[in-house]
Amino acid sequence: MNKTITIRQETKKDRISVYNLIKETFKNIEYSNKDEHNLVERLRKSKSFIPELSLVAEFNKKIVGLYCLPRLK
Repeated sequence: MNKTITIRQETKKDRISVYNLIKETFKNIEYSNKDEHNLVERLRKSKSFIPELSLVAEFNKKIVGLYCLPRLK
C-alpha cells in the first residue's frame, strides 16, 4: 500500500470530491453552520480565487484535504 500523500493543484474534475469531503467533514461539528462546502464554491466563483493556490491532498488516489488561499484586499 502506498503511504504517500500527494499535494497537487486542484482540477475541475476534483470539485465534486472536494465538495463531498467538506460536507461530510463538517456535518457533525457542533460549531459549524453546515455550509462550508458552499463557501468553497462561492470562493471559487469570486475574483479572490487563485486557481494555482487551490491544492488538494491525495492519499491512495482519494482526495483527503483541500488548501485554498484567496487574495486578500
